[in-house]
Amino acid sequence: PPTMPILHGVYSGRISKTTVMTTIPGIGGSSGSGIFNAKGELVGVLFASVPRFNHITIASDRSSTFRFLIQAIKELRAEP
Repeated sequence: PPTMPILHGVYSGRISKTTVMTTIPGIGGSSGSGIFNAKGELVGVLFASVPRFNHITIASDRSSTFRFLIQAIKELRAEP
């Protein structure tokens, strides 16, 4: 602290309706890392890496990430 590593990768394409593949280096413990575009906008969240080839990572896509965040905010605001 207060620094953090900034890793670069390339969007490799859609895997399913809600997930994408990137070439951001990832290892165990990387899950939950935000993925940002060149403008600094959140575009996904890393949730899996390939253990034998750590430059392949799987992430949520932008729309599913934002749906999750909106729902989480609504639920937090609804708590007594």
